[in-house]
Amino acid sequence: MANDLKEFFLGSARYMRVVIRRLVKGVLLATWIYFLGFFALISASNSASDFFSTQYFGGLPISFRQIYPYDDEGGLTPRQHLARYLRYEDHPAPIDAVLDVLISDPKWSDRSLTVQDDLIGTPGWYAEQYTDLFGKIEKNLGAIVGDRSLDPKAASITLNVPIAFRKIDEDAAITGPLPQEAITWVAEERALINAEKVRRELFDTFMLLIVLGAFGSLIFLTRDYIAKEVETSIAAYFFRPILGIFLAIAMFVLDILAHSIISTADMLEIRPEPLYLLALASGLLSEQAYEVVLLRSKAALERFKKKVSEEAD
Repeated sequence: MANDLKEFFLGSARYMRVVIRRLVKGVLLATWIYFLGFFALISASNSASDFFSTQYFGGLPISFRQIYPYDDEGGLTPRQHLARYLRYEDHPAPIDAVLDVLISDPKWSDRSLTVQDDLIGTPGWYAEQYTDLFGKIEKNLGAIVGDRSLDPKAASITLNVPIAFRKIDEDAAITGPLPQEAITWVAEERALINAEKVRRELFDTFMLLIVLGAFGSLIFLTRDYIAKEVETSIAAYFFRPILGIFLAIAMFVLDILAHSIISTADMLEIRPEPLYLLALASGLLSEQAYEVVLLRSKAALERFKKKVSEEAD
């Protein structure tokens, strides 16, 4: 009787241990599937860079400008107003150069603003007028940057001068050519936008590779979970998707390295399609993928050594 009771408790304990292990595996698998599905939707829509830049790096300059747009009462010079307006810009537009061309006789920086009696002493009125003026120039320059068919050397800019800056009998709309500073800025801004686009596409590709690496691992683990006769540790359910992600990243790095060694093209200009297959294989066949990473690393290192020795000679 005692032996039977002991066997019953031992059997119950083994059964409960199996149930708990299976429950933990199921929870880990479901958690991975949830997060993977979320990031897969973001990556598949090519909006991963937008999501992360908005969530963690977005809009401080704009936010400060919106929160504190009028932080003085006219005690600054016009160029000091401009300096404050551009204080958060990484690549500020040459607003002063454009204004020097469009608003002259007297120049915009030498004009005294027309203040209505009911606005005298209103906090921030002067800053508001300058913000309006500078914003119009910035908007016009942005439109020229966005129109890639337009040659900035042949472009002109039209400014609807705010009433506070106009002189008697002066036209509201003033048109003039772009100064050289603005032509150079437009070309630089277009180049920056192109580079940012390439970086975003590379980041989206990188995120999709991570998702595919984890997805391959989840295929393996889901099959393992369904096939009860296969016993895989709980640690594998936690770390195998991470291993798949790391191997996918390694494939990505090796492909960029090989591209930069054997080609003179920009290292950011890579074909993502082969990487997608390698990333999926990294998760699905982690052991074999590790061997591939090891062999490709050795081969890339040998090519790099050969290139260095040739350049030294």
